[in-house]
Amino acid sequence: MTNFRTLAEGQSSQIWIGGPDPTEPQLLFETRDILVEAPNWALDGASLLVNGDGALWRLDLGHPGRGLTRVPFDGLPDLNNDHILDPDGEHIYKSAGDGHIYRGALTGGTVRRATPDDGKWHFLHGMSPDGKRLVTSDTVDWFPHLSPDARHATYLAFPAGTVGHPADLDIEVRVVASSDWSTPLRRYPLYGGQGTINVNSWSPDSRRFAFVAYPVSR
Repeated sequence: MTNFRTLAEGQSSQIWIGGPDPTEPQLLFETRDILVEAPNWALDGASLLVNGDGALWRLDLGHPGRGLTRVPFDGLPDLNNDHILDPDGEHIYKSAGDGHIYRGALTGGTVRRATPDDGKWHFLHGMSPDGKRLVTSDTVDWFPHLSPDARHATYLAFPAGTVGHPADLDIEVRVVASSDWSTPLRRYPLYGGQGTINVNSWSPDSRRFAFVAYPVSR
């Protein structure tokens, strides 16, 4: 039994790029082979890091047509969709299916477990700017993420009455000014939810962010 989600029949994963400016979103990449989730924008601005099939993958923003490249880690359990870049720009923290969080280099290789063997499940949601502290939880939220310059934020809007943050619903990714969360600047309606923006996906220059849709051919 796998610990990761898979695509339904007729479903695809689409990685889109949007932003706070009134421009049309850009479809960057689409696949029917892997259910990809939770884009992180690398600090050098050159690639996105996503999870899928229990692994971490890199998408070259300069050549997205080349597809995903797997980041090879040694001895790492299947990943879920929580991962956060270390502020050093060279490492990444990842939540795994065994309930622990691991740290490894963006180039792959060996990993180090970052959570204690305390019998609890650890889910990764944030990190302090100095890279010394992690924020973990099993709480329910709608994935609000501030841009690096703190001027804007993204979040998911689920239908009224939704419990938790499930997959496969008609939702909106909303962009707001951090000074006024009540008035969306941009709305991106899509079919998705879980996996769409589980982690902060803003670009380092705060101009764009990535999100994932999961359309199904009818």
